[in-house]
Amino acid sequence: KDSNGHSWRNTLGGFKTGAKLTYRRSAGLDHIVQQAAQAYKVDAALVHAVIHAESGFNPQAVSPKGASGLMQLMPATARRYGVQDIFDPKQNVGAGVRYLKDLLKMFDNNPRLALAAYNAGENSVLRFGGIPPYPETTEYVSKVLNLHTRYRKSS
Repeated sequence: KDSNGHSWRNTLGGFKTGAKLTYRRSAGLDHIVQQAAQAYKVDAALVHAVIHAESGFNPQAVSPKGASGLMQLMPATARRYGVQDIFDPKQNVGAGVRYLKDLLKMFDNNPRLALAAYNAGENSVLRFGGIPPYPETTEYVSKVLNLHTRYRKSS
Protein backbone atom coordinates (compact mmCIF):
# COMPACT_ATOMS: atom_id res chain seq x y z
CA LYS A 1 0.00 0.00 0.00
CA ASP A 2 1.09 3.56 -0.63
CA SER A 3 0.35 6.66 1.42
CA ASN A 4 -3.08 6.91 -0.26
CA GLY A 5 -4.04 3.40 0.85
CA HIS A 6 -3.82 1.95 -2.65
CA SER A 7 -2.64 -1.60 -3.21
CA TRP A 8 -0.89 -2.38 -6.45
CA ARG A 9 -2.05 -5.36 -8.50
CA ASN A 10 1.30 -5.57 -10.27
CA THR A 11 4.30 -3.40 -10.97
CA LEU A 12 4.16 -3.03 -14.75
CA GLY A 13 5.46 0.34 -15.85
CA GLY A 14 6.73 1.32 -12.43
CA PHE A 15 10.20 1.75 -11.09
CA LYS A 16 11.58 1.70 -7.58
CA THR A 17 12.90 4.73 -5.76
CA GLY A 18 14.03 3.41 -2.44
CA ALA A 19 11.35 1.04 -1.18
CA LYS A 20 8.40 2.81 -2.78
CA LEU A 21 7.18 2.01 -6.27
CA THR A 22 6.42 5.17 -8.23
CA TYR A 23 4.86 5.95 -11.59
CA ARG A 24 5.15 8.99 -13.81
CA ARG A 25 3.07 10.74 -16.40
CA SER A 26 3.92 9.72 -19.92
CA ALA A 27 3.40 11.35 -23.30
CA GLY A 28 0.89 8.61 -24.14
CA LEU A 29 -1.12 9.29 -21.01
CA ASP A 30 -0.96 13.04 -21.60
CA HIS A 31 -2.44 12.44 -25.06
CA ILE A 32 -5.25 10.27 -23.64
CA VAL A 33 -6.03 12.90 -20.98
CA GLN A 34 -6.00 15.74 -23.55
CA GLN A 35 -8.38 13.86 -25.86
CA ALA A 36 -10.85 13.01 -23.09
CA ALA A 37 -10.62 16.47 -21.50
CA GLN A 38 -11.32 18.17 -24.84
CA ALA A 39 -14.13 15.76 -25.75
CA TYR A 40 -15.97 16.33 -22.47
CA LYS A 41 -14.84 19.94 -21.83
CA VAL A 42 -13.09 19.22 -18.53
CA ASP A 43 -9.86 20.95 -17.53
CA ALA A 44 -6.98 18.56 -18.37
CA ALA A 45 -5.04 19.83 -15.33
CA LEU A 46 -7.94 18.73 -13.11
CA VAL A 47 -7.93 15.29 -14.74
CA HIS A 48 -4.18 14.96 -14.14
CA ALA A 49 -4.70 16.02 -10.52
CA VAL A 50 -7.41 13.37 -10.02
CA ILE A 51 -5.22 10.67 -11.59
CA HIS A 52 -2.28 11.74 -9.44
CA ALA A 53 -4.34 11.59 -6.25
CA GLU A 54 -6.27 8.45 -7.15
CA SER A 55 -3.62 6.11 -8.54
CA GLY A 56 -0.30 7.90 -8.59
CA PHE A 57 -0.35 7.31 -12.38
CA ASN A 58 -0.40 3.52 -11.92
CA PRO A 59 -2.77 2.04 -14.53
CA GLN A 60 -2.91 -1.23 -12.58
CA ALA A 61 -3.82 0.32 -9.20
CA VAL A 62 -6.52 -1.43 -7.17
CA SER A 63 -7.82 0.06 -3.94
CA PRO A 64 -8.92 -2.01 -0.94
CA LYS A 65 -12.51 -0.98 -1.79
CA GLY A 66 -12.22 -2.31 -5.35
CA ALA A 67 -11.66 0.90 -7.32
CA SER A 68 -9.34 0.23 -10.24
CA GLY A 69 -7.12 1.83 -12.84
CA LEU A 70 -5.76 5.32 -13.31
CA MET A 71 -8.92 7.12 -12.20
CA GLN A 72 -9.85 4.45 -9.64
CA LEU A 73 -13.26 3.63 -11.06
CA MET A 74 -15.57 1.47 -9.01
CA PRO A 75 -16.88 -1.49 -11.05
CA ALA A 76 -20.45 -0.10 -11.11
CA THR A 77 -19.21 3.27 -12.39
CA ALA A 78 -17.11 1.56 -15.04
CA ARG A 79 -20.16 -0.42 -16.18
CA ARG A 80 -22.32 2.72 -16.21
CA TYR A 81 -19.89 4.31 -18.68
CA GLY A 82 -19.44 1.21 -20.84
CA VAL A 83 -15.91 0.27 -19.82
CA GLN A 84 -14.93 -3.20 -21.04
CA ASP A 85 -11.38 -3.24 -19.57
CA ILE A 86 -11.06 -1.15 -16.42
CA PHE A 87 -7.24 -1.32 -16.62
CA ASP A 88 -7.09 0.05 -20.18
CA PRO A 89 -5.89 3.64 -19.75
CA LYS A 90 -7.98 5.03 -22.61
CA GLN A 91 -11.21 3.42 -21.38
CA ASN A 92 -10.51 4.21 -17.72
CA VAL A 93 -9.64 7.85 -18.34
CA GLY A 94 -12.49 8.31 -20.81
CA ALA A 95 -15.03 7.00 -18.33
CA GLY A 96 -13.44 8.84 -15.41
CA VAL A 97 -13.57 12.15 -17.27
CA ARG A 98 -17.19 11.57 -18.31
CA TYR A 99 -18.05 10.80 -14.68
CA LEU A 100 -16.20 13.91 -13.49
CA LYS A 101 -18.05 15.99 -16.12
CA ASP A 102 -21.38 14.57 -14.94
CA LEU A 103 -20.50 15.42 -11.33
CA LEU A 104 -19.48 18.95 -12.31
CA LYS A 105 -22.87 19.36 -14.05
CA MET A 106 -24.71 17.88 -11.07
CA PHE A 107 -23.02 20.31 -8.67
CA ASP A 108 -23.24 23.49 -10.79
CA ASN A 109 -19.60 23.36 -11.91
CA ASN A 110 -18.39 23.51 -8.30
CA PRO A 111 -15.11 21.56 -8.40
CA ARG A 112 -15.00 21.12 -4.59
CA LEU A 113 -18.39 19.39 -4.56
CA ALA A 114 -17.66 17.39 -7.72
CA LEU A 115 -14.39 16.14 -6.23
CA ALA A 116 -16.08 15.31 -2.93
CA ALA A 117 -18.66 13.31 -4.92
CA TYR A 118 -15.91 11.59 -6.92
CA ASN A 119 -14.37 10.47 -3.63
CA ALA A 120 -17.36 9.79 -1.39
CA GLY A 121 -20.18 9.36 -3.92
CA GLU A 122 -22.71 11.87 -5.13
CA ASN A 123 -25.33 10.64 -2.66
CA SER A 124 -23.07 11.52 0.27
CA VAL A 125 -22.64 15.07 -1.02
CA LEU A 126 -26.39 15.39 -1.56
CA ARG A 127 -27.17 13.91 1.86
CA PHE A 128 -24.83 16.34 3.65
CA GLY A 129 -25.66 19.30 1.42
CA GLY A 130 -21.95 19.81 0.76
CA ILE A 131 -18.63 18.12 1.36
CA PRO A 132 -19.24 15.18 3.71
CA PRO A 133 -17.43 15.50 7.05
CA TYR A 134 -15.24 12.48 6.35
CA PRO A 135 -11.54 13.19 6.94
CA GLU A 136 -10.60 11.15 3.86
CA THR A 137 -12.91 13.25 1.67
CA THR A 138 -11.91 16.66 3.03
CA GLU A 139 -8.23 15.71 2.65
CA TYR A 140 -8.87 14.37 -0.85
CA VAL A 141 -10.58 17.56 -2.04
CA SER A 142 -7.77 19.70 -0.65
CA LYS A 143 -5.09 17.47 -2.16
CA VAL A 144 -6.67 17.40 -5.63
CA LEU A 145 -7.24 21.16 -5.67
CA ASN A 146 -3.60 21.74 -4.68
CA LEU A 147 -2.44 19.33 -7.39
CA HIS A 148 -4.77 21.05 -9.86
CA THR A 149 -3.10 24.37 -9.18
CA ARG A 150 0.31 22.76 -9.64
CA TYR A 151 -0.66 21.10 -12.95
CA ARG A 152 -2.24 24.31 -14.27
CA LYS A 153 1.00 26.21 -13.59
CA SER A 154 3.09 23.57 -15.33
CA SER A 155 0.96 23.30 -18.49
